[in-house]
Amino acid sequence: MLFNLGRSLFGVNFGVFTVVIFQFIVSSLIYTFVIKYVWTKIGKIGGIISFLLFASPIFSSYAVTIDKSTLYYAFSAWFYLSFTKLYENIKDKNWKYIDIISYIISSTLAGLFRNDAFLIVVITTGILIAMTLMEKQKLIFILCSFGIILGVHMGWNAFLNKENVIKSSPSEALTIPIRQLSYVYITDPKYFNKTELKTINEITNISEIKNKYDINNGDSLKSLYPSDTFLNSADLISDVVNGKKTLNTTSKEKKATINYLKLWLITGLKHPCQYFRVYLEANSRYLNPFILYDAGLFLNYYPPMPDFLHPSWFKEYYPLFSNNVRDVSRQILMMIAMFPPLAIIVNPATLVWLALILLFMLIIWKDWRGIMFLLPLIIMCMLFTVTSINGYTRYTIGALAALPIVITYLWQRRYNSFQTRKEK
Repeated sequence: MLFNLGRSLFGVNFGVFTVVIFQFIVSSLIYTFVIKYVWTKIGKIGGIISFLLFASPIFSSYAVTIDKSTLYYAFSAWFYLSFTKLYENIKDKNWKYIDIISYIISSTLAGLFRNDAFLIVVITTGILIAMTLMEKQKLIFILCSFGIILGVHMGWNAFLNKENVIKSSPSEALTIPIRQLSYVYITDPKYFNKTELKTINEITNISEIKNKYDINNGDSLKSLYPSDTFLNSADLISDVVNGKKTLNTTSKEKKATINYLKLWLITGLKHPCQYFRVYLEANSRYLNPFILYDAGLFLNYYPPMPDFLHPSWFKEYYPLFSNNVRDVSRQILMMIAMFPPLAIIVNPATLVWLALILLFMLIIWKDWRGIMFLLPLIIMCMLFTVTSINGYTRYTIGALAALPIVITYLWQRRYNSFQTRKEK
């Protein structure tokens, strides 16, 4: 709608610019509120560090890039900030209607922009319900909030179904299971009987498993799945047209997937060490803080696509600056992004280990309220370890946006606890 509005005024370029400006304003406002929260709670040093993080190319370059995840990152920060304000005010019974409204809107948007984020929304709402019960407060506000969020989510999915929007293939959620079961097959193909081999073959063609297997990237194995919605090549489109693959997952394919998952579970119970090894190797870059990432992972130009994927207006769009100017500006951004302090902070492994260290410390301190607050961030980290590409930074930026909020809340909580003990 924004693109069409801008396009109707001054052409295609202004239509694109309208979307960019909207993203820039929304992202800037949300990150400003996060910085304000940090600055107010723990002082200017924390506020300045948060400002430098959100002003860095990691976030600012995305704010002006049309990408499916750009607004999700900002909504993740807004969602966790809303959750935090409700969480810290439950005990004090200092609820504000604006916080409830903010939680409803931010949770809904975060859950709609990424389906897996809706799982986090459900968990955080469950945590708020548990905390409300523990503090013996009325549940009506939280329950109504969850009802609205759930209603909008279900209504939106119903609308998409009515409009015949094709859902992504189930293979998107099976990248780790497929690699684990395929690994057992590759190392010991005689382990499976004929029925089990048939089950595997219905999901991943046995003759191609060895060639497609890549521990760091599950996309190749995922492409063997009988349905595929990621039509980014002429070969894939040809397979769909010729009936070799389907766009909508059929009931037969769903049944085959269930049988595959049953076999995956049974095999895992007998080979837990191999499954664990595959999981660790498939996430080795998410767990290694000493890898220097290529800034191109999050600062690249839009990838070149074949003509058949271009929208009808594509030929009317043109960059305002020359390629030389764009290349120089990109190199400057990459230099900033790869500067050691920033590169270490935004490394996905740093985020994982910080979350685990915080969890370990809270367990030692027996701070169960703090653990419950940290839980959504832990789950965010776990979710990007089941993605297809190992160490892909764009999966982790949403969790990174929430990190300053989490650290601020826990820091102030420990400081208040220390002050209380000191006074006693």
